[in-house]
Amino acid sequence: MDSRAPRGGAFIVHLHAPWGAGKTSVLNFLAAELRKSDEATGEKRSVVVEFNAWRHQRIEPPWWWLMTALYSGAVRDLETFDRSRAIKLRLHEWYWRSKGGWPGYLALIAVAVIVGLAWRDGWFGGTGNRDLFSPDT
Repeated sequence: MDSRAPRGGAFIVHLHAPWGAGKTSVLNFLAAELRKSDEATGEKRSVVVEFNAWRHQRIEPPWWWLMTALYSGAVRDLETFDRSRAIKLRLHEWYWRSKGGWPGYLALIAVAVIVGLAWRDGWFGGTGNRDLFSPDT
């Protein structure tokens, strides 16, 4: 067992067989076994995320749906038995997204400030005074 991952590591299963050979059944049996609790400690052993590639076969980019399914499935499954790790995963995802999107957030705040100042100074004509929402309007 890896000391960095005391619960074990991640793995991916790829099955190749003709139509009707039982690939889905094997994967369902494997998922059911992985979802069982550990007999010694009573803890759930694994997070199981299912991804059906047939549903996303004609949607571009193909990797985006895989990543979305992995994240949402992992959080959903983690919340059932380890809520603190699910929260950590969500916070990590939000931090990662905000780290890459800060220029957009900064631009949005700058535009809001500029529009607010322009509104206050009367740049929008009649919208600068309070008559915009009066019964006469």
